[in-house]
Amino acid sequence: MELPRFVAGAAFPRQVRVATTPGDLLRIFALRYEVYVEEHGRLVAKADHVRRQLRDRHDETAVHLSVDVAGELVACARLHLGGIPSGLAAPLGLWRFHGLPPAHVGFVSKFMVRRDHRGSTVAARMMRAVFLLAREQRTQALFCTTFPDLVALYERAGMAPYGSQYIDLDLGPHHAMVGLMDACDAPASMLMPADHGDRAVGRVEARVF
Repeated sequence: MELPRFVAGAAFPRQVRVATTPGDLLRIFALRYEVYVEEHGRLVAKADHVRRQLRDRHDETAVHLSVDVAGELVACARLHLGGIPSGLAAPLGLWRFHGLPPAHVGFVSKFMVRRDHRGSTVAARMMRAVFLLAREQRTQALFCTTFPDLVALYERAGMAPYGSQYIDLDLGPHHAMVGLMDACDAPASMLMPADHGDRAVGRVEARVF
């Protein structure tokens, strides 16, 4: 796997690494299956139950991060930078953000921590790595969607919910969230939701846990 130049030189937090081989990706797909399918009973129809993997077409254009502890994969995340695939951007309502250049947005998804490592520093280290890569790529706004009970986790990382809760047909109730990078030199008016009926995001400075 050929990594983008901005990834190859990044200095990640302890135990966080980028997937560089097909074997790395297979371990990530297996962790997704464990968390989404086996633990939560979600995305069952889209999983490969023979190989016990969960993957989709957007994996091919993403950077994949993981955390290993004592040789075991305990967390993973998928990051799209320099644009968001249309299939992932649909629920984000990017029209709300005036003039935000598509090449300077990112999207983090498939972020999960194995049950026995929740409540540790693993999620914080992963988010530090996500923001590190986003800044390296001069990302102005980093988006995600998440379950209502995980909104607070992303808020601690400096992200904010906007718009109304919606229903993801595969996953259930979800919120869209955005973190505006502190290196961003765009005017705040550019980054405000256009629909004043929505909860305004304002200029949220991305920070780490």
